[in-house]
Amino acid sequence: MSFNGLQLRFIRFLGAGKEPAEFKFEPGLNILWGSSDTGKTFLVSAIDYMLGSGTLKDIPQRVGYDHVLLGLTVASGQDYTLHRSTNGGSFRRFDGLLTETPKEKKAGKTLSAIHTTKNYSNLSHWLLQQIGLDDKDILFNGTTGETKSLGFRALAH
Repeated sequence: MSFNGLQLRFIRFLGAGKEPAEFKFEPGLNILWGSSDTGKTFLVSAIDYMLGSGTLKDIPQRVGYDHVLLGLTVASGQDYTLHRSTNGGSFRRFDGLLTETPKEKKAGKTLSAIHTTKNYSNLSHWLLQQIGLDDKDILFNGTTGETKSLGFRALAH
């Protein structure tokens, strides 16, 4: 079994009448450091949110930003941008690294935020496909031997 990585390229917050707020990642190891209360924890939780967690932390600096873009590169070298409302819900996946959300409503592919084995059009399955771990089961109960489908959230932390 091989494992392929994902490279985060940027996370960008957008809102009407607001200057975009963006953090760009460099190839290799990125270290977040700084004084207390400068956004490090929020940035990590925002990345987690864009990788499928349910809610985005509400901080005063986020007021007015209504959607988030996460740019990433998969093992094949293909670039994608994930879009999600700051209020939660499904994702839109676009080819390429986009700094704005396309205006065309049918652009991109909708991915559900909920992992299920009945519908493969969800973020979890797509991310697992990209890292080579889709269609894997994990041990759920060691006593009974019961297994469950691996979801990306099990790997997120």
